[in-house]
Amino acid sequence: MPRLFHRPPKYSLHKGSNQAIVYLNGVATYLGAYGSEKSHQKYQEILGQWNALRHLQASPTQKKSLDEKLAEQVTPVMLRLKWRQGLKVSIDELAHVYKLHAREYYQKNGKMTREGELIHQMVTLLGKKHGLEMADDFGPVELDNFRDDPSDAALERRCSALVIWVKIQHNSWHSPYDI
Repeated sequence: MPRLFHRPPKYSLHKGSNQAIVYLNGVATYLGAYGSEKSHQKYQEILGQWNALRHLQASPTQKKSLDEKLAEQVTPVMLRLKWRQGLKVSIDELAHVYKLHAREYYQKNGKMTREGELIHQMVTLLGKKHGLEMADDFGPVELDNFRDDPSDAALERRCSALVIWVKIQHNSWHSPYDI
């Protein structure tokens, strides 16, 4: 299991040479005789460098836009907590979380698959059309209206092909209990 980023490197003994050693980012640094004042001073210097680097890496140099900051706050855990507290969740929030999931799940060789791209496009379009609505208010009738609306200019040819495919799958799908 990887070491946590916030844990400082250890001052430890190299038994073969009886020297103090510190491992920082996988690199061994010998500090001198174990327990000596000189080795402890070198260890404190290394800790100071480590703290400086850690704080530089923790605070990015770029300023993030308001949309990026809000997008970081919308997580599956946050949505679950919001739902459990009885608060309503919007379609935009669900769409954002599902796009994050699709981006990770529909990958092959580090690249998003075609199915993942289509899902991303459809969820984006759903967010544009119904983003401000609450998820509780969005039912099967609204979904059918969304799927059956080919007149929308934002609906690209690829998306309309996916909508047709979804309609075919939806109409031909049968439950295993419908025998």
